[in-house]
Amino acid sequence: MDRSPPPRTKPPRTKPPSTKRIDVEALRGVAVALVITEHALGTPAGGWLGVDVFFVLSGFVITRSLLAEHVRTGRIDLVGFAVRRIRRLLPAALVVVVVTVSVSAALWFRPRFVSVLGDALAALVGTMNWHLVRQDADYFAETAASPLRHFWSLAVEEQFYAVWPVLLLAVLAVCGRRRARLVPVVVAALTAVGTVVAVGAGPVTDSAYFQTWARAWELLLGATVATLPTVATLPTVATRSTVTAHPTPRALPTAVTVGLGSVGAGGVIIGVLLAPVSPFPTVPVVVGTALVLVAGDLQLRLPAVRWVVRPVVALGRVSYSAYLWHWPLLVFAAVVAPGAMGTAAAVTVTLVLATLSTRYVEEPLRTRRPAGHRPRHRQRLRRLRRLPLVVPAIVVTLSVATMTVGDPASAARLLERPPTNAPERLPFADARALRTAVAVDGHPDATALAAGATRASLPPAMRDGGCLVGVGEPLRTCGTTTGADVLVVGDSTTVAWSPTVVGALPTGTAIGVTGVASCSAVIPTRAVRHRWSDACLTAKRALHRAVTAADPRLVVISAVTGEYREHLGDLPAGRAAALWERSMAETIRAFRRDHRRVLVLSAPQYGPDTSTCPDRIHGFGPCAASVTPDARAKRTSEAAAVRSSGPGAAYVDMAAWSCSSDGSSCPAVIDDTLVRVDQVHTTRAFADRLVPVLRRAVDWDALLRR
Repeated sequence: MDRSPPPRTKPPRTKPPSTKRIDVEALRGVAVALVITEHALGTPAGGWLGVDVFFVLSGFVITRSLLAEHVRTGRIDLVGFAVRRIRRLLPAALVVVVVTVSVSAALWFRPRFVSVLGDALAALVGTMNWHLVRQDADYFAETAASPLRHFWSLAVEEQFYAVWPVLLLAVLAVCGRRRARLVPVVVAALTAVGTVVAVGAGPVTDSAYFQTWARAWELLLGATVATLPTVATLPTVATRSTVTAHPTPRALPTAVTVGLGSVGAGGVIIGVLLAPVSPFPTVPVVVGTALVLVAGDLQLRLPAVRWVVRPVVALGRVSYSAYLWHWPLLVFAAVVAPGAMGTAAAVTVTLVLATLSTRYVEEPLRTRRPAGHRPRHRQRLRRLRRLPLVVPAIVVTLSVATMTVGDPASAARLLERPPTNAPERLPFADARALRTAVAVDGHPDATALAAGATRASLPPAMRDGGCLVGVGEPLRTCGTTTGADVLVVGDSTTVAWSPTVVGALPTGTAIGVTGVASCSAVIPTRAVRHRWSDACLTAKRALHRAVTAADPRLVVISAVTGEYREHLGDLPAGRAAALWERSMAETIRAFRRDHRRVLVLSAPQYGPDTSTCPDRIHGFGPCAASVTPDARAKRTSEAAAVRSSGPGAAYVDMAAWSCSSDGSSCPAVIDDTLVRVDQVHTTRAFADRLVPVLRRAVDWDALLRR
């Protein structure tokens, strides 16, 4: 009798379900079309929500692929998944990053090139979103965005890819094959948790727009759809030798699929159109995308419908490369050929490069036979069995480090050079000489000036360890701390004016300077005080206590235009101006107690960031600041408040000195001197050149007399 054990049978190899769904490709095409048209044309206003469509699709496609592998093999090969993701995402991204950095080196001066290089490092290590959060970037307000900024969404997805396969494997292990129907319930519960976290974080505005936990629920919702019985093929019975599963997902009735698809498409359309006025515009878009995926693509496969959606599907097939290429090309076109023609050329080149990149970069690596199927690579892959633990650990560690400790992309700053010592120029004799210099369109050495657009060119009082602190930090005073004749108090723009004030004062005057970043000494009137944060109001009161303690003869104040715009800009123009005038008048009266005098200086005009706006084609021409209506209204209100305060207060419109005669434009360079370090802060060199102008504009004897 043959006692040899029966031969072991391998689980039957079943062909995995096709991942080529027309609805997925069509949604990708819609998503990338929304993003590109919004970036290129500014319409539709909610085109940026195309990224949210991508998030739902990514969660769906990845989870569907992992579940199909689990059904087919009884496990999830985390090493193989990591390799597939790298081969799918990295090659095209690497080409775009290399080309973008190379063009940036040729187009921009060293400060902005170093900034782009740091962005490239963040893009390649998958922490671009946290890199932008650390920079306090605002997606909706940036005027000179990085050509690699759009990699933030890829970073969110990469962080999801690092964690989700492990979590899904744990969910499958806990539920087991006999309780496989609980998988959708568990994943839906995780989605609910992610939704609560996102709602708790508030609307996706400012830097919160880039945060991973504000987006995780969108990816998880796509994952939930992938586990539904109408979509997924889940294992039902397992023995030692066999694995069986539903041969096909349970199909929904035609009427239901048509209804779900129509409602979902309508939700995406409504969400995009109502984005400017909706507090949570992502919800209808994300939920609508999920409903379209639940409905499936059976209706789209009908011959009549398929011909209609064919162009959108074709765009969807190159959507990844199109997304990668469109933003740097639009940024470069805005410099090289600003206007409609440049934008049209950028979009055209985007489509061409996307097609070529998909054909010759993405597909050859994606369709290449996996290394695991080649005998000589099997042993090598076995050595990588710990990779599933290492890769998520690296991604999570880098993300946490960027959030808390330091940004790895800051290593690019090692390439920065200190500004060269430019020839010292004489101060402007008076306001007339300054206006004459403003009117002269000179030809400055843009390379040398661009190197000065760094923190090293700020007044010493504004640098680290100076007298400018953040909100919530204890005040620091530069100069005379007790018994000062003059105390300069306010926000960072006020502190930036301090070298001009110090130089203009009579010899022997004792002066102190103290400030809080983004929080001036102007206390808003009670009717709108709730519009300021409690932390800023506390800092304002601390500045007033500092004035009371020092008891100077003269208090010098100023307030950045951004404070007016951010807190009152949504009100009717006339009411906003009246409220600011009342706030300034009440602040002056508070400082006038004990017969103190008050000097109000207008804030510098906001303009493009001088560290990023100059280029090798136009020099500093694109950096000129336009005088906005809110800036005019604020200055007019301040002048009126001073007039109503009597002879103990004076107003000097210093911002007007550095603008054209009609007050419409303010150059970034005047008489070969850089005016601004960034968007608004005055350079030390320009502040020093204003000393005689301020000295002549103020009756110091009257203001210093108590």
